[in-house]
Amino acid sequence: MTNSHSGTVSVINTYTNTVFGCPIPVGDDPGAVTTDALRGGAYVPNGGSDTVSAIDTNTNTALGAPIPVGDGPGGLALGR
Repeated sequence: MTNSHSGTVSVINTYTNTVFGCPIPVGDDPGAVTTDALRGGAYVPNGGSDTVSAIDTNTNTALGAPIPVGDGPGGLALGR
């Protein structure tokens, strides 16, 4: 779940409907999370900072610095 005002992502435990761990810092104004179950990753477009953040879903940590992309990213599509 993205927290647009704080520039973070929260992980939700869907079995207990509770927040798991601490929020993960991403970028300004994060958008919808796109997941890649095969690679154990999630990607978040940060519309306010013109970046995309990669998250390791096994450790719930950001993978390095956000990736600079075009102006105001709002969505993602993954290819194989």
